Amino acid sequence: MRLKYFYFPTIVLLSACSVGPDYKGPPVIKGVTDSQKPFARAVGIQSASVASEKMWWVSLDDPLLNDLILRTRKANPDISIAIARIRQGRAETRLQGANFFPDLSSNTSYARARFPSAADGGPASNVEAYFQGFDASWEIDIFGEKRRALEAAKANRQSAEAALDDVYVTLEAEVAHTYVMLRDQQQRQALYQCSIESLERTVSLAKERFQRGTTSTLDVLRLDQQLQQVRAEAQALTAEREASLDKIAILVGTKPGDIDGDLSRSASIPLPPLSFTISNPEEVLKRRPDIRQAERKLAASTAKIGQAQGARFPKVKFTGLIGTGGLKSSDLTRFDDFTAYLAPQISWDFLDFGRNAAKVQSAKGGRDEALANYHKTVLVALQETEDALSKFKNDRIQVAVLARSEQDAVTAVQLTRQRYQRGTASLMDLLDTERRQISTRQSLVQQQAALTIDYIAIQKAFGAGVSVAQ
Repeated sequence: MRLKYFYFPTIVLLSACSVGPDYKGPPVIKGVTDSQKPFARAVGIQSASVASEKMWWVSLDDPLLNDLILRTRKANPDISIAIARIRQGRAETRLQGANFFPDLSSNTSYARARFPSAADGGPASNVEAYFQGFDASWEIDIFGEKRRALEAAKANRQSAEAALDDVYVTLEAEVAHTYVMLRDQQQRQALYQCSIESLERTVSLAKERFQRGTTSTLDVLRLDQQLQQVRAEAQALTAEREASLDKIAILVGTKPGDIDGDLSRSASIPLPPLSFTISNPEEVLKRRPDIRQAERKLAASTAKIGQAQGARFPKVKFTGLIGTGGLKSSDLTRFDDFTAYLAPQISWDFLDFGRNAAKVQSAKGGRDEALANYHKTVLVALQETEDALSKFKNDRIQVAVLARSEQDAVTAVQLTRQRYQRGTASLMDLLDTERRQISTRQSLVQQQAALTIDYIAIQKAFGAGVSVAQ
C-alpha cells in the first residue's frame, strides 16, 4: 500500500526535470556584446538629446512620404506573409501545449460473427457484440521531451514575431529610399531639360558662326555631340524615374501606374534633420529585429537538443477504457454493469542502433550553427551601423562643399551676364557658364539625395520604427 501512494508523487517529481541544456539568454560575444564603447564613426555627428521618434520618417517632413509608408505597412504582401508565419507559430505552440494533456476519444462499435457448426453436425451459430464507451491515453513527460518541444515552439513563434518587425523596418527604409531617389530623378530631369535648352541655343549659335566663317565644323560637331549625349542621359533618367514609380507602387501593395498621378509632380528632396538621436551599440543590439530573430532561433535550437535527448529515455504511458456493452443492443444501457480498465505501460527504445544518438548530435549541430549565425548577425549589424554613420558624416561634408561650389557658379553666371550686357563677353561664354552652373546644381541635388539615403540607412541600422503599433 505504501508503494501505491509513493508511486504517483515519484512520477510527478520525475516529470519536473528536463534533460538537455537550459538556455541562459543571449550569449555574450567577448569584445562585441560586452563592449560599452559608443560607435566609432559617430564622432562628428551632432546628436539630439531628445528621445528618438518611433516614426522616424516624420523627421523628413514630407507628408506624402508619411502616407506612402503607412500604406505600405497596411498593404504590402511581405507583411501578410510574415503575419501568416506568426499564426503558424502560434498554432504550433498550442499544439505542443496540448500534448501535455490526455487523449480522450469516444468509441461505439458493433460486430457480428458467424461460427461454423460443431463437430457433431449441429447448426452454425451467429454472435453479435455491442459496445460504447470512452478510452483515454496519457504519456507522462518524465524527462522533459514535451517541455523542450514546447520551449522550441515558443522560441520559433517569437522568432517569427521578430521577423515581422524586420519586414517593417526593411519596408519603411525601402519606401523612403525609393521615394528620395524618385525626387532626385525628377529634380535632375528638370535640370537636364534646362541643359538641353542651353545646348540647343549654343549649337544654333555655333551654326550661325560657322556660316559666317568664324568657327570650324569640328566645333559645331563637338557641341552637337554633347547635346545628343545629354539627351541620351535625360532619356535614361526617364526610365529610372518610371522604375522608381513602379517600385513604390509595388511596395504600397498596388500595381504599377496606379500612383503615378500622386507622384508625377516634381517636389524637393526631403532632407534629414540637423541633429538626431544616435543610439549606442547596446541599444542597437537589443532593438534590431534581425538580431532578436537570430537569438530566438538559437533558443529554439537549444531546446531541440533536450527534445532529442528526452527521446532516448523510457516513456511511461497510461491507457484506460470505460464503457457498456454485451451481446444484445439493450446491454448498451446497462450502466450498472460496465467494463473498465487502466493499464500503465513502459516503453524504452534502448536498442535503436544509434538513431537517437544521431538525432542528438544533429540537434547540437543545429545549435552550433544558430550560435554562429547569431554571432555573424551581430557583427553585420554593427558594421552596417558604422558604415551608415561614416557615409552620412562624409556625404554631409560633400553637400556643404557642393553648396559653396553652386553658389560660386551662380555668381559666375551673374558676372558673365553683366559682361555680356556690356559687350565684353560673348553669348557663347554666357551659355557655357550657365551649363556649368546647371551641372554643379545636378551634382548638389544628387549629393543631397545621397545624404538623405544615408540618414535612412542609419535609421534602418538602428532598427528604428519597430515600436510603432501594429
